[in-house]
Amino acid sequence: METVKKEPARVGPEYHDIVLALLQYEHRCTEKISAKIALLSPENLTRRFPIGHGTLHASLYHLVAVTEKWTDRSRPDPTDVIGKTYPGPGKITVAELRRRYRTAADQMLKNLAALNATNPKLRDDLWLIKRNHLVHITTHGMHHRAQMINMLKQIGVRNLIEGGDFGGWANRPLKNRRIKPNRISKIDQL
Repeated sequence: METVKKEPARVGPEYHDIVLALLQYEHRCTEKISAKIALLSPENLTRRFPIGHGTLHASLYHLVAVTEKWTDRSRPDPTDVIGKTYPGPGKITVAELRRRYRTAADQMLKNLAALNATNPKLRDDLWLIKRNHLVHITTHGMHHRAQMINMLKQIGVRNLIEGGDFGGWANRPLKNRRIKPNRISKIDQL
């Protein structure tokens, strides 16, 4: 009996654009939230909350560590980054966490570019898994940014971004184009 090889799912170029947009949104939001966290006193960095990883510092560390792990997994040739135990605020600064995130963010974009450059005939299940790792980073980031936004609000930090309004962020440039007024209300309903 002959085994039939299942054809892997194909994803068109229009979908790659959404992955890129999600990654760009992820980077923007994480940069803005981590900038607010960088301004906090040591007491507020380690203030305990009954959500997330308990403190802003531990939550940011978790977001960065998971981003590094899944960014590595989405590389053409992963290096097998191993997650480390949270060292505590005295062992790693917010500035270092922000630097590590920016490094991972740059790598995410390189990984997506490499995936997009793959010949469509060679895009197998592993290709899809690597792309999905990048999407996972964005959903994971939104989840933990929401927790950090909640913590920051409880501390009294103002002028916070939404951190989870991808549709509003992604659609703003489209809505700013010359669209007839009667079409804007239809677009808002989408």
